[in-house]
Amino acid sequence: MPQVSIIIPYYNHGAFLQETLDSIEQLSYKDYEVIIVNDGSSDHESIALIEKLKNNNNFKIIEQEHQGPSIARNNALKIANGKYIAFLDADDLIRKDTLEICIKNLEENKKIAVVYGDCMWFGEKQGIKKQGDFNIVIQLRANDIAICSVIRKEALEDVGGFDEYLSMKGLEDWDLWFALYEKGWNFCYVEKTFFSIRVAMASRTFTVANTKIEELTSYIYKKHSDLLASQYLKLYHANKNFRKSPDFRIGQFLLSPVRILNKLFRKK
Repeated sequence: MPQVSIIIPYYNHGAFLQETLDSIEQLSYKDYEVIIVNDGSSDHESIALIEKLKNNNNFKIIEQEHQGPSIARNNALKIANGKYIAFLDADDLIRKDTLEICIKNLEENKKIAVVYGDCMWFGEKQGIKKQGDFNIVIQLRANDIAICSVIRKEALEDVGGFDEYLSMKGLEDWDLWFALYEKGWNFCYVEKTFFSIRVAMASRTFTVANTKIEELTSYIYKKHSDLLASQYLKLYHANKNFRKSPDFRIGQFLLSPVRILNKLFRKK
């Protein structure tokens, strides 16, 4: 049973962290370590809880100034003993059989970097986030995979971990998926709910990342411009070849009466 390192960046989530840790405790897969990175928490409840956990040998605690989750996760990776890494935010929950199923897939195929499934939203939004098979074209439009997943540590080291420029800004997970794809790593989707993700309008996603979406998208597109260009060319040639096909010509012929009617109505 290969060991898993569960990494939790922690910033002022004293009200929720214990619930997250309780969900870890009920995992069916038991060979894991938990690394909590206190990212400069400032509220009394959060500080009191982290001080309490320091006395528990079941947890590794890293203290750092408030620098954001990218840096927190990278610092945890430096001391992680696990062959695989499970990323959890300090207010999210992991399902009982998540590690068991994800590790089975990772062990069966050495080219797989990431195993992920569906996520259940709770808190200020409810529902299931169906993530689906990895598709680079869809992924280029917007981030379609949550950071709550199980990742091969070797793959994370191969791409140098998370982009620390995005640590306080957001979308560091979107950037990571592109970096892994560019290195030739594979993604494995399992049609099963693995994590419960708390939705809060006061979270970094809504208060920071979503307000700077154009700036962050521009940065990530420039960073991965070769990937963006190659996918654009593929779509361009696929569309060009399709326009020359018999199916396209038949479609154009069948639609011609509709176009004539549209022109008549527009004139009127």
